[in-house]
Amino acid sequence: MDDLIGQWCAQHDLEHVQKTADAAGIGNARYNLPSEVLAHPQLSARDRWRQVDTPAGPIPALLPPGDFRLPATHGGGAGLGQHTDSVLADFGLTNEEISVLRQQGVIGPAYAG
Repeated sequence: MDDLIGQWCAQHDLEHVQKTADAAGIGNARYNLPSEVLAHPQLSARDRWRQVDTPAGPIPALLPPGDFRLPATHGGGAGLGQHTDSVLADFGLTNEEISVLRQQGVIGPAYAG
């Protein structure tokens, strides 16, 4: 079914696909590129962006939807690769196996933050 839907969508422009889905009561939305999300006027108008600190410097972060009666809490982001070893260990990999993955270039260098 997914293949048939994909083939049909590939034969029509986005506006036609959305109108047809809307008329049939099928939920749908256009995919936004990350650069489009960052520049989305509605998100800016609703003050949905916050700067968060990361080891690589501040980055824009989109506030999650939620209960706005609660106070907002925002922490800094993790460094690139900061939790890689612990996540892989949680999946059962040994330090030696993680080292081999690193040597093969499967994962990045050890976090040095």
